[in-house]
Amino acid sequence: EGAGGLEKLSVKAAQAAKGAGYPPSTKKFKAHLTLARARGDGGPMPPEVAAVLDDAPTVSWTCDRVTLMKSLLTPKGPIYTPIRTYEL
Repeated sequence: EGAGGLEKLSVKAAQAAKGAGYPPSTKKFKAHLTLARARGDGGPMPPEVAAVLDDAPTVSWTCDRVTLMKSLLTPKGPIYTPIRTYEL
């Protein structure tokens, strides 16, 4: 639910980025939530990780804000910096 609103937000963000001189993204927007990120060789997921994900419970909640984050990927891991929070 709510993917349409996020799609509209992504269009506005892309327009603002273009207005600031950034080139447009070549990727189509897809609403998602990153819960974890793993480093690796890009090979198949280890079976023990797949088993945990297969048994993960379904979760639902109400989102009352979105925080735009800057993500700086470093050799020691990502550094996240909040840019702005939008109340919904």
